[in-house]
Amino acid sequence: NWAYPHAALASAYANMHRYGEALEAYKVAVALDPKDKMIHHQLGNVYSKRGERSAAMRHQQRAIAIAPEFAAAHYQLGLLYAQEKRWVDAIASYQTAYRHDETLVEALYNLAQAYLRTGDRSAAREKMALFEKRKATLIPLQELRGALQRTQGTAERAQILTNIARHYLKNGFYEKAVWEYQKALGMDPHLVPAHNGLGIAYTMLGKHSEAVTAQRKALALQPNFATAHAGLGLAYLSQNETESALEHYRRAVALAPQFLEAHLKIGTILLKQKRYAEAIDTYKTSAAFAPDNAEIQHNLGICYARQAKADLETARHHAQEAVRLDPNVASYYNTLALIDFRRRDYLQAETTIRKALKLEPENRNYQQGLKQILESR
Repeated sequence: NWAYPHAALASAYANMHRYGEALEAYKVAVALDPKDKMIHHQLGNVYSKRGERSAAMRHQQRAIAIAPEFAAAHYQLGLLYAQEKRWVDAIASYQTAYRHDETLVEALYNLAQAYLRTGDRSAAREKMALFEKRKATLIPLQELRGALQRTQGTAERAQILTNIARHYLKNGFYEKAVWEYQKALGMDPHLVPAHNGLGIAYTMLGKHSEAVTAQRKALALQPNFATAHAGLGLAYLSQNETESALEHYRRAVALAPQFLEAHLKIGTILLKQKRYAEAIDTYKTSAAFAPDNAEIQHNLGICYARQAKADLETARHHAQEAVRLDPNVASYYNTLALIDFRRRDYLQAETTIRKALKLEPENRNYQQGLKQILESR
């Protein structure tokens, strides 16, 4: 594509603040390829630097017409609207930019400023608080990118890219995680954690066949990698292939006996399959090395209450433990209320279900539960 050399030259001029020469080079590039979103975007940026807002807006809008989800163009358009004090338009552009790219935290900051200009102080405070929160999560990412720029070795760069991808994965930026994992594997195709992370990212994006392929590559390189077996379990579970999921989660805990997440997934599968005795054994094993895990206690309570010969006293003990360990989860109170209802302790059941409703007052199941308890008293 002959447009790219001209665009690259224009970018070099722009980096040297030689905007007149950058403008001429970008004009050649856009004439050669009028459907390239990035050329229009960068050309718009150069016009903006020159103070030519109308032309800048025109090219950002053209970039958006070519690629409606192009967050950077929406953001730059918001800045241009703000310069003209068109606050409503600026707010809409910033919102769209952030919706398409949640790592673009600058959009939140400018969104807060725009709301402040319109007199909406409540919205301004909300967006500024979100900006501070999101910025804090991205500080480690900035540090990793700094380390990447300082590092020359291919293997070391691949590892840093894997860490960057892991950060994106942890914070729910799955497309970005995929991109960074792929770059890492391009440098080092034998990097097992990158294949594993890529598989998890694909699973979260609903790309199941790609997820399975990535995890199997990890296992081909390291057959005893428990995390990859758990990754396969997650991929199969997301497709409702529960037996395959169970098989791989069990392999994971066989390789890593204290792999809590895998134990919990096994318990969840068995609980949904109404295999309560097996689920109880799994949760008891988990509780031995995670005694303060509220989810384990809650699920033990459910299992004891639902098994063929219900043990309501033991069920109640575990449900109470769940509430004690995490008193801010409404479903834990609901389970305890159901157990007390079955024990015919309607007064205690009412007290407990009201605590669930205090946490989730609009929950219809809890409302119906309270009604049923009151009718039984």
